[in-house]
Amino acid sequence: MVIFLSYQRVGWMGLVLGGLCFIVPAMLITLGLAWAYVQYGSTPAAAGLFYGIKPVVIAIIVQALWGLGGKAVKNIPSGLIAAAAWRPTCWGSTCWSFCWRPGPS
Repeated sequence: MVIFLSYQRVGWMGLVLGGLCFIVPAMLITLGLAWAYVQYGSTPAAAGLFYGIKPVVIAIIVQALWGLGGKAVKNIPSGLIAAAAWRPTCWGSTCWSFCWRPGPS
């Protein structure tokens, strides 16, 4: 929405600047967290930190899926499709690798 409004007000320059100002801060935060994980991820202090963060991340994902699932799954067939797409991820693969597995050669 911010990028669109910037485009509406200023044109292409607003589109570029609005996009940069919207995306760059999140990118820098993610980059900093990734760097910290690579540098300190194997230390005992980081293990304790991740032990506390994991339940929070899982709760955020479950909450997002619950809200999205309630809007996306309207009837039994769409629920079956969602369950079929979700099931392979429990086995450690994606739906595409599960569905498009090559046959014997």
